[in-house]
Amino acid sequence: MSTIELTTHISLEQLLDAVAKLPADQLDAFVSRVNALQLARAASKPVDSATERRYKALVLKRQNETLTTEEHQELIDLTDIMEENHARRLEAMSQLAQLQGKSLDDVISQFGSRG
Repeated sequence: MSTIELTTHISLEQLLDAVAKLPADQLDAFVSRVNALQLARAASKPVDSATERRYKALVLKRQNETLTTEEHQELIDLTDIMEENHARRLEAMSQLAQLQGKSLDDVISQFGSRG
């Protein structure tokens, strides 16, 4: 395996120059690992905490039957956001499972399926 000497601080250009010097098989392995990191990041990305708090508050109001018409529409909109985020995360997990040769269930258990 080739090694690349890195300084403590390295610019993106320096990193790319070093990567460009890798043999083809190691470059492929590097790219695969970067892809896996990107997918893991996408799989881990929840909705922002303010959106999640508001969603939960509106769900509670709906359960208590105190939701106004405007809040009902807001809940519908937030539900769409939560579901879209969940779908993006599941898609990333699916791609990661395929890349790593694992089952989707294994990857979901690694990251969780929280919206």
